[in-house]
Amino acid sequence: MLTVPHVVVDGDEAEAARFWVARVSANTWRWVRTAEGRRIAKRVNANLEGTAEHREMLAPQQARP
Repeated sequence: MLTVPHVVVDGDEAEAARFWVARVSANTWRWVRTAEGRRIAKRVNANLEGTAEHREMLAPQQARP
């Protein structure tokens, strides 16, 4: 993710700095049907660090009957 530059204007001159943040994350969602419609039952946001748990989280799931 990139952030917008921080710009300081001083008369006819300006100076800018950019801050960089590198983070990779993934979300998984599970919904349930209620009388009011679909609702979120569980949401997981994980910072991906290359662990087996994270790879399993993003692996395709078997279709349910």
